[in-house]
Amino acid sequence: LSFGYASLTSDIATFRRTMRVRNYGSANITYRATSAFRYAADASSGAVRVSLQRDGVVTVPANSSRTFVVTLTVDPVKLPPW
Repeated sequence: LSFGYASLTSDIATFRRTMRVRNYGSANITYRATSAFRYAADASSGAVRVSLQRDGVVTVPANSSRTFVVTLTVDPVKLPPW
């Protein structure tokens, strides 16, 4: 999932994307989306927080789709210098 590039200075920024999950099967499926940082130092800085609507749990009926929102909050003051 890409949130694109944003040139941030000192104000906290929030970005939202809507994810659509499609179930092509013939039975209901419950999906659980999770987020993870590639590097532990990125998570420990507290500069970026990811939250998933309904904790990322979505039940999709057979041959249907459902959506949930992913929110990314960035505190640029906590980011390391480039």
